[in-house]
Amino acid sequence: MVLEGHSSAKSLLRQISAHTLLFTGPEKVGRRQAARWFCALLNCQTPGEEPCGQCQSCRLIAQDEHPDYREVHPDLMTTTGRLNRRPEIRISQLVPRQGSSEFALATWLESRPTFKTKLGVIDGAHLLNLSAANAFLKTLEEPPSWAKIILIAPSGQAILPTLTSRCTIVSFAPDRQLVNRDTPLARLGRFGESKTNTETELGDLIESYLKGLKGNLEEAFEAADALEKGWETSSDASELLLARLSAEVPSSYYMANAALEEFEKALSSYSSSHLAMLVLTLELRSCLKVA
Repeated sequence: MVLEGHSSAKSLLRQISAHTLLFTGPEKVGRRQAARWFCALLNCQTPGEEPCGQCQSCRLIAQDEHPDYREVHPDLMTTTGRLNRRPEIRISQLVPRQGSSEFALATWLESRPTFKTKLGVIDGAHLLNLSAANAFLKTLEEPPSWAKIILIAPSGQAILPTLTSRCTIVSFAPDRQLVNRDTPLARLGRFGESKTNTETELGDLIESYLKGLKGNLEEAFEAADALEKGWETSSDASELLLARLSAEVPSSYYMANAALEEFEKALSSYSSSHLAMLVLTLELRSCLKVA
């Protein structure tokens, strides 16, 4: 298996001993390919600077049939078969749950590898809901000695602080990148994109909403009404708001993330969007300790 470029990241991966890693960077930069390359390197039967590409392990990873490599992805559909407005990774995908027939990642990691090292990948770790993240913390902290775990996310700021603190970060970037990383879009990993008019307007609405949250209740509800209209025009609204909230203190960020999860559940069940937005506004004011 060949991974073009990313010499710094590859050099770090060759030397790394950590069992839990966070691969950060924008979409299509090569984080998933790097995870497969790392699995090939770890399990190659004649390893060098690169996987040999010829042994049984290398052939299996090239065919996407490696027994010691597994990816977990967010659910794109709700349990009722509707398109998920905010795709998320569920608890049952990560840890065993009573009544669930899913083969959880934690259970898979516990069995010994066929070759040398098992590698579990959580693709879209920024879409882990709070309950799933908390349930997986023990495995994340102490995976089996023969296992490694990779989280893939746009940035360390895009995921829960309790996850970031337990990971060694490996960054991936395009060859040319002259951007400001400290923006909501950057936290989503969208460094190379130019903002459309809709995205610019949505960003302005979110800034006005956050300002309104810290004002009086009337100002907060006026800002909520404006954001509700903009929410329907972009699938990124929830993630952009969460990325903007990541600048808040960790305890507030946790609660804000949980409030957003409940808001999206209400929308996906076709509840009143106006009522759901008002409830979210009250919850976020509480999270941010606005009197």
